[in-house]
Amino acid sequence: MKYITLLSFALILCSQNLISQELYQDGYIVYNNGEKIQCLVKNEEWVDNPDQIQYKLSENDQVRKGSTDDLKEFAVGQAKFIRWTVDMDYSSTKTDKLSSKKEPEFKNETRFLRYLVEGEASLLTFKNSDLRRFFLSMNNEAPISLVYKIYKKPETGLTAKNTSFRRQLMQNIVCGDVTIDRLTQIRYNKNELRKVVNEYNECKGAESIVYKGEEGEKIKVRIALRPGIRLVNYETERSFNGSPTQSTFEKKPSFRVGAEFEFLLPGNNQRWAILLEPVFQKYEATGPRQREWNVTRGDAKVTYQSIEISFGVRHYFILSENSRLFINGLLTFDNPSSDSQVQTSNDFSIDSGTSSNLGFGYKYNNRFSGELRYGMKRDLLEQWNIANNHNFVSFIIGVNIL
Repeated sequence: MKYITLLSFALILCSQNLISQELYQDGYIVYNNGEKIQCLVKNEEWVDNPDQIQYKLSENDQVRKGSTDDLKEFAVGQAKFIRWTVDMDYSSTKTDKLSSKKEPEFKNETRFLRYLVEGEASLLTFKNSDLRRFFLSMNNEAPISLVYKIYKKPETGLTAKNTSFRRQLMQNIVCGDVTIDRLTQIRYNKNELRKVVNEYNECKGAESIVYKGEEGEKIKVRIALRPGIRLVNYETERSFNGSPTQSTFEKKPSFRVGAEFEFLLPGNNQRWAILLEPVFQKYEATGPRQREWNVTRGDAKVTYQSIEISFGVRHYFILSENSRLFINGLLTFDNPSSDSQVQTSNDFSIDSGTSSNLGFGYKYNNRFSGELRYGMKRDLLEQWNIANNHNFVSFIIGVNIL
């Protein structure tokens, strides 16, 4: 329990920093009246288009909120958004939910659209969890919705595609290598559309800005070496037939060595990650064994080494661009070696099993880390129906090699 108390206390201290964990970066906002303000914008590396943002006029200013009601435009990092009222088609692309209508079913909405290309021709996009739509703006005029719709023909039940976006592009951005023949084959995706719009601007001799803010959509993989020291608490209790005898084993450091595969999820400044961690650990200890009336009957011994495979989730709390706190939750599958056993009045082999771990730590410069981890109760002798308790506290250091 004292380890749990220690871990809880540390997490409480961690929470005191929540006010400073958000990453505010240099950016700007434009109010409805056209006033442009340089300020600090909370950069969430949006995967989906936001409905509102948070910003501060200075480092010590209060946090303010802006939405499509009061902001015309904003930018931070590699992302720039502008507010427009556009026709939005929410037709599903899921096979079992396809519309039977060929034409888009528009809703007129006011949204923040993300720039992919800005110039004489600008490509903008709107994305949420269910759909992706692209828009074309010529000479900063109101964007048109590029029409692409998968639908089901009512007479046959077969799927078909409305690719009117190709004709819309032919009517607006034919120049040089951006030919009609090329546009008849273009696909409705970010990379191809961004390329042709940028090439059109270059052909016209116009300035063209290509925004890469959406590159954060990709999952990033980091690999780290993770050695550590583990302080183990292990004890057995008397069984109904008196064997094995009760024993509390000495608390002594043991070593673990492992690797961590961290899959950083896109968006939100990569605050969330999926973890895979293989670890080799070894623990050996002795302790006095007792029968009835607490009479000592020599020593008991535990020899325990295993390969642990842990899966879990990590959440980061941002302190600065190079400094993050994190918490982990892990499920561990343990595979002991064949000679792992508890020796009391008899020898009992240690079972495979599962346990849960909770940890918190600090990472610097996305390379060096330190973590304190609590391993919750694990039954090593489940098949023998013997009451026992194994838990631990580990201190782990990490160095990213990829």
